[in-house]
Amino acid sequence: MQVKIIGVEPSDANAMALSLHHGQRVMLDQVGGFADGVAVKEVGEETFRLCKELVDGVVLVSRDAICASIKVGYISYFPNFVNPSL
Repeated sequence: MQVKIIGVEPSDANAMALSLHHGQRVMLDQVGGFADGVAVKEVGEETFRLCKELVDGVVLVSRDAICASIKVGYISYFPNFVNPSL
């Protein structure tokens, strides 16, 4: 069996996808702040080295897709919790 590793990155913070595409680390002019935990202008050296070696591809996701998956996950894990913001 062959395993593929696919990364997921916000479309407005796609430093890794662009770096892998160009074969070297690139610096973004700006990044979106919605997924702020992964929004970096430039990926780290060691992270890039490992991803270049191990990652088979990167899927870019929109802010809407991120919101939808959070909502689905939230409802799945906490179905009896009422949250008016959903």
